[in-house]
Amino acid sequence: MGLYQHEPELAWPKRTRIFERDGAPIAFGILWLPQTLRSAVHPEHRSDAVYDALLEWFASAAGPELDGGLDAQLLESDDAFRTALERHGYAPLPNESWFEHRVRSLQAPIEEPELPDGYVLRSVAGEADLEPRVELHRAAWEPSRFTLPAYRFLRTLPPYREKLDLVVEAPGGRLAAYSVHGYHAGKLYESAGFEVVDRQLEYRLEVPSCYT
Repeated sequence: MGLYQHEPELAWPKRTRIFERDGAPIAFGILWLPQTLRSAVHPEHRSDAVYDALLEWFASAAGPELDGGLDAQLLESDDAFRTALERHGYAPLPNESWFEHRVRSLQAPIEEPELPDGYVLRSVAGEADLEPRVELHRAAWEPSRFTLPAYRFLRTLPPYREKLDLVVEAPGGRLAAYSVHGYHAGKLYESAGFEVVDRQLEYRLEVPSCYT
């Protein structure tokens, strides 16, 4: 859902490509202009040919708007993609920003989150929470292009579930933290996405991060 958190005219410019085999999607690439690739390849189709097609499209799609070198993101465990990147002349950037990827089983019981006294974890409660929820996002990601119209649009998307749009309410009623989760159920699969966890700066020493 992160792709849709900004109004279209304010959204970061991007180009997308879906790769298919026998009419079924096997990979996608998103070029965040001018030079950043986000992508995924189906585990059963992680071949040199697919990665080559993805990276060749990436270099071609960046075109004249390229500002410096191309960069791509991958998981530390994605050896196949790393090998393909190296084959195409990419090299690690050890001093650049990175993201931590965490996985947990849903088979075991999930612990109740522990919050400081007076704080409450709850779902967004309709219209009254929309503006405070936007203000919270903008404070956490300052500078931010997130707006109330963009949030309203996000809430119309199929993966969005209001009960999974969580906030932490501080004593006095002000929103201190949030996370938003998406869920999609189809005939062939069910999936859930854990999008963002963040807190307003003034609460960051008080409200712990809760991974559930």
